[in-house]
Amino acid sequence: MSRGLGDVYKRQNKIEWRKNMQNRIYEILLEEGIELPMRKEDFNLAESLEDSLEFISAMVAIEDNLGIEIPDEIFNYESLVSFKGFCELLEEQVNKSE
Repeated sequence: MSRGLGDVYKRQNKIEWRKNMQNRIYEILLEEGIELPMRKEDFNLAESLEDSLEFISAMVAIEDNLGIEIPDEIFNYESLVSFKGFCELLEEQVNKSE
């Protein structure tokens, strides 16, 4: 494989991994009983959480399923304005824990 094709392959794998991560988080939230909008590119996750108990329950479920600890700086409603952005923050935490 040439160097150029190898780079393309790595980018495609990263994109696919990121989509899988987003799907996994989406499924975890559904399993927690959180009503989410139909699958679309991005949405405001904070609007789907009814109260702080549901928020904490969702974060604990994500931590347990992904085997990570969500740091305090992203353990807040502001990080949930974008589902896609929240998934990217979690992806960074997964990469740190590996």
